[in-house]
Amino acid sequence: MNKSRKIKITELNRHLTCFLCAGYFIDATTIIECLHSFCRTCIVPFLQKTNQCPMCDVQVHKTRPLLNIRADKTLQSLVYKLVPSLLKNEMGRRREYFASNPDARRSLPPNAREERGELGIESLFIYTDDEDISLSMEYRLPRVAPPHPPPPLADKPDNDEDKTAEESAERKRRHSNTNGTGEGELVDLRYLRCAAAVTIKHLKKFVRSKFGLDTSYQIDVFYKKSEEEALFDDYSLMDIAYIFSWRRTGPLALIYRIYEPNRKRRKISKVKSSTNLKKTISKEKSSELEKTAVVEKTSDTNSNGRPTSSYAEKSSEPPIAHTTNNVIVST
Repeated sequence: MNKSRKIKITELNRHLTCFLCAGYFIDATTIIECLHSFCRTCIVPFLQKTNQCPMCDVQVHKTRPLLNIRADKTLQSLVYKLVPSLLKNEMGRRREYFASNPDARRSLPPNAREERGELGIESLFIYTDDEDISLSMEYRLPRVAPPHPPPPLADKPDNDEDKTAEESAERKRRHSNTNGTGEGELVDLRYLRCAAAVTIKHLKKFVRSKFGLDTSYQIDVFYKKSEEEALFDDYSLMDIAYIFSWRRTGPLALIYRIYEPNRKRRKISKVKSSTNLKKTISKEKSSELEKTAVVEKTSDTNSNGRPTSSYAEKSSEPPIAHTTNNVIVST
């Protein structure tokens, strides 16, 4: 997998800030003619004085420029997600304003929750770094196809009611893990509550400490509804919630798998093995020759301790050593 690169928010500020107030977009509004965006409270007073875009000077409308501007909910949602504290602070300022100005509050329609500051981060699915996220960690065995697939559940015999509960459960378990398409056998399930800034690397470290695993074991973490690709180590829980559109309807379901390290065996080439064999044979021959020389030296001494005449004194020919099955025989 390719390594992901983190982008600082400062690199995106020119796409997220208003040209008029130099702040992050609040109620982002886009001009239809040139697609330039501004804060609504900034562009409306500006267009009341002129009918041209403040950035490119294009004519918005001849007489009524406010007709050619639209609220950009998508852009505003991106700004809230990239700057998580912005929504919380803005809603707080609006509540304080309308609390001190009750007449302005009565002028708003009943369904204008966002304008009154009553909109929470839960309704827009905005997550913050300090928010606690509930998640489940399931340890499932890798999906492996069995050698002989079990019969389908529809083909059960008539006397299936007489079977024990254990046999029925085993049959269902084998059926749920056929052809490598099932989720695999559930081994361990844990429920955690972590900050949204916790990364996949932290979760892998947690798994290693719980099972006492060293770094040689590989751990892959997947989102339960999308197991095609393992999650990156630098992904935070907030990133996963945004990527897979988690809506807080239940725990953030994650699956992890543990793979044993591969024990690599050293392969000895034929040339290297034959060389080692020759060295071993030569060492055996030299040791046998040394033993034979010691035996001959001891046999040449008589009982009085005086050396007797050796074979070399009786004959001018040197002794010949015959080798038979790695045994040295002197003649």
